[in-house]
Amino acid sequence: MGFAVLLALAVPFRRLLSQFFDNEQEIKLMAGIGARLLILFASIYLIRRLRFQNFLGKDWKFEWQNLMPLIIPMLIVSMAIFGDLDTYRNAGISLLSLFLINNLLVATIEEFVFRGLVLPLIIQIRSEKKRLFLVSVSLTALIFGVLHYLNLFREPDNFSGITSQVIFAVCIGIFLGGLMLRTRNIVFPLIIHFLINVGFGKDVLKPQTTEKVTQVADTATDWASIALTLGLFGFIALGGVYMIRLVNRVEILQLINKEN
Repeated sequence: MGFAVLLALAVPFRRLLSQFFDNEQEIKLMAGIGARLLILFASIYLIRRLRFQNFLGKDWKFEWQNLMPLIIPMLIVSMAIFGDLDTYRNAGISLLSLFLINNLLVATIEEFVFRGLVLPLIIQIRSEKKRLFLVSVSLTALIFGVLHYLNLFREPDNFSGITSQVIFAVCIGIFLGGLMLRTRNIVFPLIIHFLINVGFGKDVLKPQTTEKVTQVADTATDWASIALTLGLFGFIALGGVYMIRLVNRVEILQLINKEN
């Protein structure tokens, strides 16, 4: 909730920036960057305070075969990015740069908070339980997904569309959690998260008239679309479950408790 409050600072930031800039899309991105920088500093402080640096992959040790489950998600992300390159080309250098910086910050913050703080905390709490990592990753992904319902404040009439986002986030959260535990380095889920944001969040780069049409289309999302989303990204979630099953319980617990 504290992070949500910091993120809400983007609203007064937008009002302040609107006095100096005219492009509404750029103002929105700049305000988001300012608010997320505060969250980034807070998350880094908490990670250091809780001594989770080793869990995040301070030693940079991993095996390339651990990255095999990335094939399908990378194909989907590549299709999303290269299937609409004109959107990136026509955005302009300034808007595109802000878009990339903002999405990099979003990916970094969400990975630091959920895979770098929430996940190891849940693992610590449940360290003596069965199915430790599967349940811990699933709970983390569920929290990550359900928080997307905050978007209802911005789109109160788009419950089905937001529910699609929640399902998407839960499935991706399971995959990213499995990837984090398997590679033992937060860099890899961070990169995948960034590419997903760039590939599926490019509507902000389109002209405002196009964005309004897209918003109407999103509002009309039905439950059949949600079922399709669940089926598609369910395969990605299964990739996360597969990686979780290969994780060495003792090694992960040693990483979390090494400095505690």
